[in-house]
Formats: sequence, C-alpha cells, structure tokens
Amino acid sequence: MKMNLNEKYLANMCVFSVCMLLVVWVIPETIALRHCLLILGFIVSGLIIKKNIQSLYPIRASNLSTYILFSIFIWVGIHWTFFSLNTELELSEIQSLWVRTFLGCVMGVGLGVSLRKYAQLARYFYVSIFATPLINLGAYGFDCFRQGSLVLPNNFVRFLFTKIETAYFGGMATAVASGNLIYLLTLNGNRQVVRRMVYWVFGIALMLASAIVSSTKNGMIIILVICLTLVIIFGVGVLKDYSKNQFIRISILTLIIFFIFTSWSVHKRYASPGWQDLLYDIQVAVDIDNNKQWMKAEGVPTYPLNALGHPIAINTYSRVAWATAGLRLIGQYPLGYGSINRSFNGMQNVAGIAHEHIGQTHSGWVDYGLAFGVPGLSILIFALLLTIYFGLKNKDQLNLVAVSICGALFVFCIFAEMSWKQYFESMLFFIAFSTAVVGYRKLDGGATGVVKN
Repeated sequence: MKMNLNEKYLANMCVFSVCMLLVVWVIPETIALRHCLLILGFIVSGLIIKKNIQSLYPIRASNLSTYILFSIFIWVGIHWTFFSLNTELELSEIQSLWVRTFLGCVMGVGLGVSLRKYAQLARYFYVSIFATPLINLGAYGFDCFRQGSLVLPNNFVRFLFTKIETAYFGGMATAVASGNLIYLLTLNGNRQVVRRMVYWVFGIALMLASAIVSSTKNGMIIILVICLTLVIIFGVGVLKDYSKNQFIRISILTLIIFFIFTSWSVHKRYASPGWQDLLYDIQVAVDIDNNKQWMKAEGVPTYPLNALGHPIAINTYSRVAWATAGLRLIGQYPLGYGSINRSFNGMQNVAGIAHEHIGQTHSGWVDYGLAFGVPGLSILIFALLLTIYFGLKNKDQLNLVAVSICGALFVFCIFAEMSWKQYFESMLFFIAFSTAVVGYRKLDGGATGVVKN
C-alpha cells in the first residue's frame, strides 16, 4: 500500500511538471524554469518507469514504437562519430538541445504511464494544453483594450510569442480535443457525455479563434484538417448508426461545420488573404532552377508573377522553394548535416549554393531530414506510424488521443517549422508520450486510461 501511495505521488509530480511546462514552454525568458521542470519531470518519470518496468519490458509489438523512438539518440551518437559535416556544431547541440530532448522523452513516457495508471490525472493535462491559445487570446484582448477597439489580426502586436507557437500548440490542443470527441462518439449519449462533447467542440473553437488573431496559415491548416477529419468520422457515424444518439451526433457535426466555415471566412478576409492563388504560387515556387529568388534574403528580390498574372505571396514562395531545395539536398546528402538548428544553411554551404537566407526551410520534416538524413527521418516516421497502427487496434480514450496527436504531428511537420530549439524538444516529448500510452499494458494484459468526469 505504501508503494502505491508513493507511486501516485510520483505520478502527481510528473503531471504537475508537465502541466507547468506546457504553460511556460512558449513564454520568453523562462529557459531556467523550463530546465528545472524538465529535470524534475525526468527524475520522477525515471522512478515511475522503474516501478513499471515489467509493463514496458520485454519488447512487445505494441511498445516497439517507444524503443524505435529512443533509438534516435543512438543514431545521433553514430552520426556525430562517423558522418557529421560539422562535428563542433553537432557536439554543441548534443550537449544542449539533445540533452533536453532526452529529458523530455523520458518525461513523456512517464506521463503516458502516469495517465494509464491514474486516469483521473488526465484532466489536468487536458486543461494545461490549452494554455498557449488562452495566453494568445488574452494578449490579443489586452491589445484591443489598449487601443480602445478591435484590432485586425495583421495589426496584432504579439506580446509573448509568434505564429509558430500558436500554430503548433493550437494543433496539439485540437488533436487532444478531437481524440476525446471521437471516443465520446462511441458512448451512449447521456447528459454527461453531451456536456463533455460540447466542452471539446468549444475548445476547438478556441483554437480557431487563436489561429485567426495570429494570422497563422499553418495553424489554420492543421486545425481545419483535423476538423474536416472529425466531420468525416462523425458523418460516417451518423450514416451507420440510427440510434438515439443520432440527434446528438448531428448537432455536434453541425456545430463543427459552422465553426469551420465561420473561421475560414474570417481568416481569409481579415487575417491571411491570398489563399485563392495558393496552388498557382506553389507551381512557381517549386521551379527553383528558373526562379532563384529563394537564394536571396526573403523580401529583397523582385518576385515572379504566378500563372494568373498576380504577384506571388512572398511567404508561400519562400517556404515552398526552400523546402524544394531542401528535398533536393536530402537526396544528395542522405545521411544529413548534423545540426537541428542550422541544417539548411550548413548543407547549402557544403553543396556550394550561394544563398543569403541563413534560417530553415520552415518544413519540419525537410529540416530534420537535412539534419539527420534518411535514417533519422525513418526512425521518427516509423515510430509515429506504429503508434497510430497499434493505437487504432485498441480504441480506448487515451489511445485515440495519442493517435490524434501523432496524426497531427505527421501532417503539421510537412509544412510547418518544427525542427527548431524547444519546438523540437516538445515534438519528441509528445511522440514519446503517445508511444508510452499505446505501448503500456497492465501486467494482467489489460489497458487503462478512461477518464471519468
């Protein structure tokens, strides 16, 4: 009994450190606090893992994704020893970013085990994951109050963080909301279930509002992709099941569709115009041999017109062209450069490409592929796909949340900048959490993780 109480205390400490970290991860000048929380979470998670080692070892098919994920640290060591194109820079990141990433991965596994064993703690994790959009909307409200009127999204002064934070953590929160909604769809539609479904739907509306005020195309894309997936799932549920839950499902489906169309209309008109030319702009941007403006600093050269004769959207052109160039470089250097933060810049130097842009491609998978090559990409993508597969084999509440997170990350990293500083750390934290949730089993073979509200 004493051991169980002690273990619950450790789980409480793990969830506390994670919740605090999710609140401060995006706030500037909090690096010392983030480090303290990572260390605390790592220590208590290590003790939790030790107490539950029988459920994680030996290797089974369902927990294979956890082992695959942690093999990335072995590959980093091998890469630095044998294949690095900048050993000094890579070593500096191993001693800083990769140490924090390892701490975060252990913390993610500890969180997954904690929520499996003490499902009631999940509610605190769910609330804290909404911290970033709430802070963002609070900053927007303060800006409106300060100026005495509503502020157009493009004129919004971001007091704390930029678009990528809003997009990424908004996407993670939407994924958590969606996983819970899909689970609730399988339950009988009593009053408590309906209340919880409405809560998650309005949580998604909160994410959409945060994306609008930040004028983030990436954030809007990932949230809308998740929402459209929800519409399909709920629509199929309506068509397949003619039970008493039909009215509830149709109501939730209608509400989600309403939020999609409303937010999309507002976003296009006030926050981020130019969507109607997106495909034409992409056609110009992928032709990096004939249109070489991507080699200059963004905004400096004269940009080409698209096929409609309209001025191309500079941010669309730059990011697509950089990603195209990055993919070409991955093909030429399939083992990678060795730096998470400076892979695109460094690889262009190695290839002898004259360039003024020294940042990243803004595509998470491309940047990561430039850093650690095809082997590094294969490790993370295989871990995500395995987690999704085994999560869908046993569709309990936490598994569906894990599957939603992995699906959102897989899509989000295609077109958004994730291989950068603490965002890379947080990405691997969420993957580790998802693999642990799917891989954990009680010693009797069952699974836990249904939250009782």
